[in-house]
Amino acid sequence: METQRPLLPTIIILDIAMFIGFGILARVADASFLIVVVVGLVVAVVSVLLVWFAVKFDRQMRRLGKKHEEHSQT
Repeated sequence: METQRPLLPTIIILDIAMFIGFGILARVADASFLIVVVVGLVVAVVSVLLVWFAVKFDRQMRRLGKKHEEHSQT
């Protein structure tokens, strides 16, 4: 069985891109301060949730890979 790359580095790159895109959009849109803060909080919460799910997914895949290795060795 080939080993799969972890998902977390890809999610971190996605989060960085989201923050950069939000920063550019906040500068260009000339929206009110309250809207910028609310959308910024939404972006922050979504990025934290993405990282949390990626960590859980990576742990489960590692556990599944170990279980598969044990099963194939017997």
